[in-house]
Amino acid sequence: MDKGPDSRGVYRAIYTNIWDDPDFRSLSPEAKLVFLNIRTSPLSNMPCIFSFYIEPIEKQAGLSRKVIQKALDALCRSRWIAIQDGLVWVRNGLKYDPNISLKNPKHVEAIKKILLGLPKSNLVMDFCDYYGIHIPYHIPNRNSITYPMPIPEPEPEPDPKTETEPEPEPIRVPSEPCQPLVDLFNNSCPNLPKVTELSQSRKEEIKTRLKEHPDLSWWEEVFKKANGISFTGKDGKYWKPSFDWLFENDRNAVKVIEGNYEQRSKRHSGLDMLDERIREAFKKGKEIEYKP
Repeated sequence: MDKGPDSRGVYRAIYTNIWDDPDFRSLSPEAKLVFLNIRTSPLSNMPCIFSFYIEPIEKQAGLSRKVIQKALDALCRSRWIAIQDGLVWVRNGLKYDPNISLKNPKHVEAIKKILLGLPKSNLVMDFCDYYGIHIPYHIPNRNSITYPMPIPEPEPEPDPKTETEPEPEPIRVPSEPCQPLVDLFNNSCPNLPKVTELSQSRKEEIKTRLKEHPDLSWWEEVFKKANGISFTGKDGKYWKPSFDWLFENDRNAVKVIEGNYEQRSKRHSGLDMLDERIREAFKKGKEIEYKP
């Protein structure tokens, strides 16, 4: 919907033969886009020297700051622009504007008025030297023109051919491993006797086993499998793994995680339930009816 001429922004003019300029054609597509964004910026003015900010370019051109910095560096080195003291000068922007002429006194006076409203800068003085315009201020000990102005070097782009996803780090136990491992056991094994004390001997066994298996997630799997193990042995005794049994040597936890006790536990689960009933009845001096 047309909201009138004011909604279209400030009018900017540029000669179309810029597209045939060999120097311009040698620029990267990103550098061309950044240059045209600066040249037609709402912040721009008649002499094409004005306050410079990267943020509007990011928003308007849709480029990352890293890409913009690389483009600015190329534009400065090829002398399309100069940047200094928070100002940007589109070099030759005034010269090749079809609507402005330095032979017109009114245009020159308008340009001087704009220049005097800018921060006092070497870049403004360089602009005046370039176009032969005199403005009534002086910068003592002013350096000669030096182009391009340095732009921070962008970080190198990652090479997609060599960049690989990093391997996920295993969950490592803390520097004081004993109590966190005990807490993990108590939370993962509701069917097994809880660990309530950490004796010195238990600490030594834990540290020894952790040297062999430092990954905390490995122990979590051990504990979850151990929680489901229970059976009656050949001696008729009901057995469940304990915390100390898991840590007393380098074999027991490995047997659990390899599933050595899973089938045996399933096979005896029915007998274990019967054994529990018999033991409870014996303790209370009651008879029990057996139903196979």
